[in-house]
Formats: sequence, structure tokens, C-alpha cells
Amino acid sequence: MSATVGSRDYSLPAEHDLWRLVLQTRLNGTGSMVCTNEYGQVLPSFGSSSLFVDLRPTREQVAATSEPAAREELAGLLTLPVDRKVRSLAAALSLNKSQLARILRVSRPTVYSWLQGTEPGPANLERLHELLTILGGASVSGAKPLNTRFVRHRSRIDEPSILESLSEETLASARIIDALKKARELETAAARRRSEREERLRSRGFEEPDAARRREQLATNMALKPWPR
Repeated sequence: MSATVGSRDYSLPAEHDLWRLVLQTRLNGTGSMVCTNEYGQVLPSFGSSSLFVDLRPTREQVAATSEPAAREELAGLLTLPVDRKVRSLAAALSLNKSQLARILRVSRPTVYSWLQGTEPGPANLERLHELLTILGGASVSGAKPLNTRFVRHRSRIDEPSILESLSEETLASARIIDALKKARELETAAARRRSEREERLRSRGFEEPDAARRREQLATNMALKPWPR
């Protein structure tokens, strides 16, 4: 049995449990699906959806996605219904509804109407496609979202944040793509430093505290804070 998503074909044995879940969800029109490492190599990136939860590690997805694959993903994304495009845009940049409305240069009610399936006008649709094309140029997507910290905050005091750049009436595509790529590099470097630090601590005998220990430490830290004057 096989399925086509966008322009990609995926084949699995007919008895595979994955197909049972897919068909059950499609026939019932309800329920949800969870993607974990087990299906990481056979399922594509689905972006943002209330019926699909993608738990595959982001680092593995980033490493597995090539530039041609990113272009192919973008081409497929531009043919999706408008609500899927809007959700994918929000997921790629970790945006809330207000920020999403800001970069689309529309009101929050308009964003909600699009999410309900209302078709935008030609100018708004062109804006949406331009934003998605910029993200595709930097290989940023719902499957490879950018941490909101790098989207909202400026990397340098004399440069606008990515959110500010995406909110401009006229989008400087080349500059924004370059900023997105630099943000991805910073994110990757931060993750690598964090991983190395955790590995050093483990090698010295430190153990990751459990939830109960974290609550205890938080309570102690709060108790030691000076009272406001």
C-alpha cells in the first residue's frame, strides 16, 4: 500500500499498523495521530495540525532535510488550503495569533477567518505566499521551526528582529533569509553548547533532577529572594 503526500510517494506493507491508524482517522473524521522516531523515515513533515502531533526530534529532521527537499516541501505547501498555509507559517516561526496577524498585516479576526477556511484576497494571498517563500529559502518550516527567542529578539542592537523584518510592508527577502539562516546557526550552536555542558556534568557525576527535586529547588530559590521594598 502506498500514499502520495505532495509530490512524494510513501510505501509500506499493507498490514503495517500505520495504515490502520491513517484509515481510521480518515474514515471517522476524528481522533489524532502521533509521529515518533519509529516512523521518522517514512512519514513526511506535516506542519501544524490539530490532528497530528509530530514528536520526531528536531535535530534529526534538520539533518535529514536537504535543499532540494526543502524546495519540494515549499512547492507542496503553496498548493495547500489557506488554513494549512497559515498554520504552517505560525508553526515555522513559533508565532501566536497576534504576531501572525502582524506579519500578515491583517487583523486577528481576519487570521481566525482564514483558519476557518475563508479565502484571502489576491493581495493578502500574495503576502502569505511571499512569507512562505522566504521561509523556504532559509529551510525553515513547521517541521523545522525556529525558536521564538531568535524570532522575537534582536541579535544585534542595530538590526531589526526577524519579527520586525517580517512585519514590514515591503519585505527585504534576501536580508530576511540571511537573518533566518544566521538565527538557525545561533540556535544550533546554543543547542550544541547545552548538550556539551550536560555531558560534562554527567561525566562528573551530576544527575538530572526529577520533577519533585525541581519543585523543591524552585521553592528554595523563591524563599531566598529578598522581599520587594
